[in-house]
This record gives sequence, C-alpha cells and structure tokens, in this order.
Amino acid sequence: MTDLEKNPYLVEDLEPEEANPLEEREGASLPNGPLLHQRTTPLPLRIKSGHFTEEALVGETPQGTVEIPWSEVEYVALGMIVERSEQEAEAYKVQRLVKGISRMATGGSPSDDKDKIVSYKPTNYLDLYCRGREAPLRFDSLSVNYRGFLGPNLSHVSFQNFFRLVREVCRRCSQAQFLQGIKPFLAWDRDHMRKYQAVHDFENETFLAITRRQKLIPWSELDFTRTGWADGWQEDQSQEED
Repeated sequence: MTDLEKNPYLVEDLEPEEANPLEEREGASLPNGPLLHQRTTPLPLRIKSGHFTEEALVGETPQGTVEIPWSEVEYVALGMIVERSEQEAEAYKVQRLVKGISRMATGGSPSDDKDKIVSYKPTNYLDLYCRGREAPLRFDSLSVNYRGFLGPNLSHVSFQNFFRLVREVCRRCSQAQFLQGIKPFLAWDRDHMRKYQAVHDFENETFLAITRRQKLIPWSELDFTRTGWADGWQEDQSQEED
C-alpha cells in the first residue's frame, strides 16, 4: 500500500503530461494577468444547516445533503481568523482637511491624522476531515444556521452558539484526533489560543499536522466541563446577535 492509499489527505504530484498549464506554481503569473497562487489544500465543503443524530452528522451543503457517521470523522480542526483590512475614509479625509485649514488659520500646523480606517474581521471555522473524503466539511461561524444543530440550546449571541456547536461536535467525535486549537478553545484558555491572519494559514497548518501526524490530541484529553464560552455568561450582553 502506498503512502497516498494510507493517507487520503496526501497530495500526489501530477505527471508532466497531466499538468494543467493554467495552474502554475506559486509566484508565477499569466502574461499581463494577476499573480496566481496554486491551492495546496482541498476546497472545503461548507455546511449551511442541518442537525445531529446519535449516529451521524446530517448537513446541508451547496452540493446537497451529506450524512457522516461520527465514527468516520478522523480529524477536527479549529481556525480563529482575524483579517486586517484598510479602506479610504472620504468623510474622515474631509474632516481632516477642515481641521487642517482651521489650525493653519490660527497659526498651527496641518493635521497629521490618518486618512485610512483599519478594521479587523473575525471569522471562526470548524473543519472536519472524514474517512474517504478528500475535502473537509466546514462550519463557518458567519454563515451557518445554528437552529437545527442546537435546538433548545440556541442562544441570542452568535459566538456563544459557535462555542456550543464546537463543543457538541467534539463531544460526539470520540474516535477522532484533534488539532491543538481545539483544546484551549473548549477550556477557555486564552493564553494558548491560536489565531491566524488568513484562512490559508490555518488550512496549511492543519494539512501539515495531519500529513505529518504531529500536534494531534486524542479525545480523552479534551475538557467538556464548560457549557458556555465564559463563566457567568449573560445572554443579554452586548454582543453580535444572529
């Protein structure tokens, strides 16, 4: 049995005659075109809604319904992505100009205020790698419908729902192995939580951990004592709502 047959997540290099000339290696580009980056990991299949049974995960995806027995989930990974972005703030630039003119009129110096607004967009992903499937199944905290999965445990707070979803999935995947980010997340160990600046960083790190069999944690080491994201959680706290 080859390494590829043993591990379905290994990527086999294409033979020269099978390679697609449009899929150049990272750093290459088409003539007069944008820089291309070859994707090194399978594109995840996003779960939009669904429900849990004692035996399986039933999920609705853009490609249809999938039913995955819990015993077939091999690896579980958590990605907390915080993307930084900048954008021009036209109204802010006008305000800066008015302030500058005012200061010069009174003998001061022009304003040195920044003319860009920096924002941070947090997104959380839960990826399930299942036996016999090349692409992982993904729960995206910004798009998943929690109602069918959580039922009476549904909260008014989006992040609380994501925590409960992660906890419930992990609790049922007793035969799986878990990437390092899962353990501190469930235990609310903020000092050891892993955050990424881009989703491909999370995907690449997960892929390497699985293929190298490194940084994997057994189900027995997970802490399920917390039922909420933080002690003393209040449902009416000022947080993003569904």
